Amino acid sequence: MWCAMSASKIIGPYFENRPGVAQTVNSDRYCAMLRTFLVPQLEEFDGFNQDTWFQQDGATAHTAWASMEVVRELFLEKVISRFGDLHWPARSPDLTPLDFFFVGISQKLSLC
Repeated sequence: MWCAMSASKIIGPYFENRPGVAQTVNSDRYCAMLRTFLVPQLEEFDGFNQDTWFQQDGATAHTAWASMEVVRELFLEKVISRFGDLHWPARSPDLTPLDFFFVGISQKLSLC
């Protein structure tokens, strides 16, 4: 699962798995998701502009050379990531706010 969050919008979630088919996210799949899912969402988002920063964790699929090329193409020199323009420490709790957000929200939804 992948999603994005800003002060005014949540994009996603995006699920890679297809029913009955287990898939590991790799660089090719991540790049495809960025191009086919994220880009159209950003084009519809009024808050997206040249001042928008992109932050991601250090997962191998996210930080592979091909993935970083796509991310830099979209966000120029505004990438917060391992190997990004602004390096973020590994295991930093504020690096993955979506992990904490979706854990809480999914627990609430499953209780309803």
